[in-house]
Amino acid sequence: MGKRCRTGREDVASLATLALAAHRAGRKAELRKEVARTEALARDMDACEAEKMDVLMGAIESLECSRPEPVLAALHLLEHLAQGATGRPRR
Repeated sequence: MGKRCRTGREDVASLATLALAAHRAGRKAELRKEVARTEALARDMDACEAEKMDVLMGAIESLECSRPEPVLAALHLLEHLAQGATGRPRR
């Protein structure tokens, strides 16, 4: 079985949850802060978690797209990331 990375998993889930909440409340400035925070955290993680953070950053940035398809895909991805270690949605 492959190695499962755990370091920072809750950080990824927590940031995804915060990003979803900010998007749903229409707080774009807060979304931009989450991108900056995510970039800072990714520097101190192992490669596997850094990849998850890159995906998280891309999803957050896609929320500002003017077309609905990328926004819907980003929301779906953020919801998945927000599930974290439990496999249940975090709200």
